[in-house]
Amino acid sequence: MATFQKRGTTWRVLVRKGQYRDDPLTATFDTKREAETWALKIESDIASKKHQIATKRTVREAIIKYRDEVAVNHKGSETDIGRLNSFLNTLKFLNKPLGDVDHADIIEWRDARLNTMRLKNKTEQLYVKISPATVRREFNLLSSVFTIARREWRWIQSNPTEDVSRPQDSKPRSRRVGDDELSRLADHLGYLDDEPIETQKQQAMAIMLLGVETTMRRGELFKLLRSNVSFEHRVAMLPDTKNGLDRFVPLSPVAIDILQRIKPFGDDRFFSIKDPKYITDTIRKACQKLGIENLKMHDSRHEGATRLAKIFQNPADLAKITGHKDLNTLMNVYYNPDVREMADKIHEAKTKK
Repeated sequence: MATFQKRGTTWRVLVRKGQYRDDPLTATFDTKREAETWALKIESDIASKKHQIATKRTVREAIIKYRDEVAVNHKGSETDIGRLNSFLNTLKFLNKPLGDVDHADIIEWRDARLNTMRLKNKTEQLYVKISPATVRREFNLLSSVFTIARREWRWIQSNPTEDVSRPQDSKPRSRRVGDDELSRLADHLGYLDDEPIETQKQQAMAIMLLGVETTMRRGELFKLLRSNVSFEHRVAMLPDTKNGLDRFVPLSPVAIDILQRIKPFGDDRFFSIKDPKYITDTIRKACQKLGIENLKMHDSRHEGATRLAKIFQNPADLAKITGHKDLNTLMNVYYNPDVREMADKIHEAKTKK
């Protein structure tokens, strides 16, 4: 027997039949008709002994199983695992059966996260709200847990995150990196253009400069192997990159000079830095000391793409270097021309006629 309960704008249905008479199956839908259709199917499946849903599986169990069996195989698994562990410490509905989690639970969690404060500057005790982009990434990960639980594990019939609005993505950054800023950072970190690169601070600066020269990501440069670089052919090979493909990156004379000056440390990797976070932290702290505002390590990739776009007029050629499958993402996010440069080009073209 099915029972229907209206909750705000949604309908919750409970099916008590057979082995589920004392422990009903539940699901939530936007309309009563959807709820009735689901209930009829579940009752039919129970009658024919097709229904195998494990009703007592909790959100906690699903997150742990997803973390240990699914997230560990993701690229950038450390980040996802960190977020999943945070869920295990913070979600209010952690101990609820999966089938009892509804839209209201997800909405309450989303709105609470959007109003959560984080420590931005320890010295100044400066707190800011978590960005909508961060909450969106957390939302997508939580949604993925419910999706796998539904599609592959058959623990639930519906995903409560569906039809709940995700926070908006932040606007793409358009921060350019100036040569003067790079020069000041290099001086501060003890990096010299004609000297061997030995210290880890010098290596962090080298990675920043290589990002501008090659558009490689921080993680790609961090893991770059000497055996994958051909100075003869002026190419670096990046195996199994973020989009799942191998990528070949052409090396400029400046990039080759930087790589050749990095002192070997007894490993095939170019850089002896142990943790890629050190690179980001080193650049961030140097910018703070120098008063360089709003500059991030990842901006070097943006700058590199914008500079290379002046050489490669065909976006497809540029995408081969940067590793983008989506040309719209490349042009909207990573190609950030200075409007003044564009105005100068128009002026130059017009005055030549």
